[in-house]
Amino acid sequence: MSELVPMGYLSRLEAADVIAVSLVAGTMEKWARALLRRRRRGSGLIVGKRPAGRPNRQALAIPAIQKLVDDEKWNTTMSLKTLAQLVNRCLETDKTISEETVTRALDKLYEVTGDRRFQRIHRRAA
Repeated sequence: MSELVPMGYLSRLEAADVIAVSLVAGTMEKWARALLRRRRRGSGLIVGKRPAGRPNRQALAIPAIQKLVDDEKWNTTMSLKTLAQLVNRCLETDKTISEETVTRALDKLYEVTGDRRFQRIHRRAA
């Protein structure tokens, strides 16, 4: 956009073709820095490279919970500790999934499906 436009050229343009741009001082520099920063960060994942961080354990637990409930090996009258033990037996992972993670996965299943088989009974502390 650093080209100069010939004087006679603007007079030949229709009114709809003329656009006026007004920028606050420093706007172009700010935009250029943001553009360079995005380029430095890259486009995300490189093909063949594994993503950073550990895998989501809730995503592992949800199918196992569904299978256990469908096979009637667990129901809402049983404890969450039992469910966590059953989920860990079903999965072939090196790390166990905590009872809290299984509880959050069960709550998420109920929220998504609305199926009462996944509804957790909240017990009050004595």
